[in-house]
Amino acid sequence: MKKVVWWLCLILLSSGFVSNNVYLIQDGWAQTEPVEDGEPAEEEEEDEDLEGFEDEDFEEGDDAFEEIEVKLPVPVSTESQGLSYGGFFREELAYSFQEQDPNLGFVRRGAELSKVRSILNLNLEVDLDKDWKLKISGNAFYDAYYSWEDRDLYPYDTLNVVEREAEFRDTFIEGPLTDSLWLKVGRQIIAWGESEGPAITDMANPRDNREQGVVDIEDARIPIFATKFSYLKEGWEFNVVFTHEFRANKIGVEGFEYDPYASIRSIFEVEFPKQPENHLSNTETLYRLFKSFNGGDISFMYADVFEDEAYLDFDKNTSRLIPRYRRIQVYGGSGNYVMGSWLLKLEFAEKHGLGFAREDLDKQLENEVDRPESWSEKNTSEAMLGFDYTGVTDLTATFELGIIKTHDYEDNLMHLELRASSSLILRYDTWNDTLHPQFFWVRLPNDNGDVLRVTVDYDYVDALQLSAGIVVYEASKADNLLYIFRNNDRILASLKYSF
Repeated sequence: MKKVVWWLCLILLSSGFVSNNVYLIQDGWAQTEPVEDGEPAEEEEEDEDLEGFEDEDFEEGDDAFEEIEVKLPVPVSTESQGLSYGGFFREELAYSFQEQDPNLGFVRRGAELSKVRSILNLNLEVDLDKDWKLKISGNAFYDAYYSWEDRDLYPYDTLNVVEREAEFRDTFIEGPLTDSLWLKVGRQIIAWGESEGPAITDMANPRDNREQGVVDIEDARIPIFATKFSYLKEGWEFNVVFTHEFRANKIGVEGFEYDPYASIRSIFEVEFPKQPENHLSNTETLYRLFKSFNGGDISFMYADVFEDEAYLDFDKNTSRLIPRYRRIQVYGGSGNYVMGSWLLKLEFAEKHGLGFAREDLDKQLENEVDRPESWSEKNTSEAMLGFDYTGVTDLTATFELGIIKTHDYEDNLMHLELRASSSLILRYDTWNDTLHPQFFWVRLPNDNGDVLRVTVDYDYVDALQLSAGIVVYEASKADNLLYIFRNNDRILASLKYSF
């Protein structure tokens, strides 16, 4: 069954690519330059600091849909005297078509509709005096799937995480203090580095990992409340960031079919995560030096932050595992260089103070060790090599290879000393730039399984986008990280109306 689904996904992507190129050859349509696929799930600004992008000129071909009369309304600009507002409504559906393993404790057991999520996003922007800007945005969702399920099977904390949510997203004020110094204060996205997968130097924002492999990285970043200074001098840019709140990665919780601790809960009780308090002594600091030159970019960074992914600490008094977050130090750099149709990418970092799980906790308990340890502190070296290729019209191919080396390695750790991961993303635009197929594949470090996702977005009109897709999890070994998710394959569909 898995192999059949994989081949169907590949055929779906390739058929759209081939048919469009044949159509273009026959009719001689003008080609546009490749554009980045898809809209972010949030109408928010990903802060690439003060790096600018210029629009490229292109010729527009004949519109194959110019004689089709569409009754749906098209958004009208709401900008008036420095004030603009808007947002979107999206309805997301998911059908899980495999039965679950009854030994894992997931509430869903059979094949069924597993998500009926309604999302509302609102945003407001106000242009203030002297190049200052205020932005307020919020996001809320409600998943009706849990209204017809047996709610008593879910812990209260689980429903708070997966059934409903309301939060401020990008909400900040920014502007120049002097000709060279800029200030941005509030909840914001601070995107550093080149990788579209693992967070190597991209250490400011945690990520939404509640549905593994379903969300793209630009949509997965979670904004944090921070103060950021940007200083520009002779083509160099220096950034200093102070964070004022701790937000961890969002993960699946007990009973939910993406609970990462599902296999552990049958042996130990896992408490709700203990997060660091938001006070002055827990302020995180990040620094970056950035330079854009002819043909590429280069940057160097240092961060003293809390790790966004928890480690499990064993409490001997209660015999429970408690997810905790360690303070870590990260220093590294990244860069890219353009060579014709190729964009070559590099990213690297040294990370100190990480907490890694041990696999000998049960043996320690059997031997009645006085202070059993469920984790060990280690340092790592991490790197990513990759490229973006745009040599085929309307197609962007991205490939990345990641390497992680653990220093002072011990055999009792749950992972290998040297781990490799890889990913491939194909983005394509067809039908006069209204149809956007995307292919996503990633192999997790430690050979922990594969995630394959194929999606197709169709812009029916400027305001309305229809989407469909499928996500498949492949893990054949019981010790694979994705093994507990091997029956989480889903068919996806969504409708998004922007206003």
